[in-house]
Amino acid sequence: MAHRVVGGAWPRPAAASSIYARPPMTVAADIQAFHDAGVKINDPIPGGRVQTGGYKLSWVAAFPLKPFMSQVPFFLQDITPS
Repeated sequence: MAHRVVGGAWPRPAAASSIYARPPMTVAADIQAFHDAGVKINDPIPGGRVQTGGYKLSWVAAFPLKPFMSQVPFFLQDITPS
């Protein structure tokens, strides 16, 4: 049985360590799609780090809230300038 998600179907996780990946839309679009389906997800949180060579990586992330934390994936969008 697959879990239906905008943009494709998620495989049923075999274990807690399962990893999901798919081509991203945007975190905002993913959040809206999950909100429309009744799933609670936090607003995007900015993040980033500087690599040892000085190159700065930037992203935004959104995470499911209880009771959905172990049922749906979190979202991560790379927003590092090209």
